[in-house]
Amino acid sequence: MLLIATIIAILIGFMILDHKNKKARELQTHRNWLRLPEVSDYIKNNLSGRRQGLSCCHCGSRSIRQPGVDNRYDRRRIHICNQCNSALYRTYR
Repeated sequence: MLLIATIIAILIGFMILDHKNKKARELQTHRNWLRLPEVSDYIKNNLSGRRQGLSCCHCGSRSIRQPGVDNRYDRRRIHICNQCNSALYRTYR
């Protein structure tokens, strides 16, 4: 009986640690998203009079993907260049 109680206590401990680690990862992911400029700031800093539309400020590519931060249904989006894989700006849809 003592062995079963010990195993259950260990499993509960692992579950608590896993939950804390998951929350820490989610918080870090959100902070990384907040570090990116908003699209309006990206336009102000990188378009400088060009009228062709948004492009990568690193390589000039106009091919930009926008995955969700945590999954494809996440409303927080990171816009990433398909050519050089640079994170460019963030949006919320």
